[in-house]
Amino acid sequence: MSARNEHGRWRRIRQLAWVLLLVVVVFKVAEFRAQDEFAIFGGGPVDVGVMVFASPDDMRSDVLRQLEDGGLEELEEWFNQEQLRYTDSKREWVRLHLHGPWGVPMQPPTLDRAQPMVSRVARSIQYVRWWEGAARDQGVEPGDFDARLYVAILPAGGDLAADSRGDAKRRTAVAHVSADERNFAYVQATLAHELAHALGATDRYDPELHVAQYPEGFVLPFERPLFPQQYAELMAVDRPTGPRQELEITDLSELRVGHRTAAELRWIELDEADAFYEPKTPTPESRIAWDQSPPDG
Repeated sequence: MSARNEHGRWRRIRQLAWVLLLVVVVFKVAEFRAQDEFAIFGGGPVDVGVMVFASPDDMRSDVLRQLEDGGLEELEEWFNQEQLRYTDSKREWVRLHLHGPWGVPMQPPTLDRAQPMVSRVARSIQYVRWWEGAARDQGVEPGDFDARLYVAILPAGGDLAADSRGDAKRRTAVAHVSADERNFAYVQATLAHELAHALGATDRYDPELHVAQYPEGFVLPFERPLFPQQYAELMAVDRPTGPRQELEITDLSELRVGHRTAAELRWIELDEADAFYEPKTPTPESRIAWDQSPPDG
């Protein structure tokens, strides 16, 4: 056999080895995702570790007191009741396990959406690992839970909720809450919104106007009159009261899971959500609501 043929044979063997390795990696990733999907949506309750951190000076804030005095149990009950509305199943859908609060300085890596994609991905991994390490430092193993919600109680300053994050790939959410927030229902809505992200739900608000998208960001998109809406949709967060006008909820009873979000949480099938939005005739109010193209119909 010539040296050229020998070289070509080894090159083909290396190429085949790389192909086989790629197949194994793809198979393992698919297997992991299938196991993850079953753990989250396989019929049992989703166990969520809720790990609460606060700046040392904010350990006596009203927000922490309300979280510890039943606020988290209210949120768990709200999720289970919303699931019941769609499925008629009385089984628990989610269990929230409170750990903390711990008074520690919080300096996770910063996240910047303006960074290149590769840098954002690397930074995101570092960000999640920072919170995992913070939990382990307090004796809690994040991997013991199906999903993780880290709550950061921080000194007042701007709209802290806008810095919150939820990642379905890592089943991890971080909710930023102002220590002097007086509207505890808004805190609960923030926690619920980010946890829903970690479980697969996507935003239902316009990224530029920051108001609920029509119709999927409306719980009752075919009401006449359209405004004010009785409820806020979980993934839109605020309650629409007029064109480009919204209010924060003041009680969890004002917050609902809309049909599209319910499909993303696997409570209903996607075609059931589609059927909810399709057959209705848009109202005149909805056609002029957001200076967007009119809904089809």
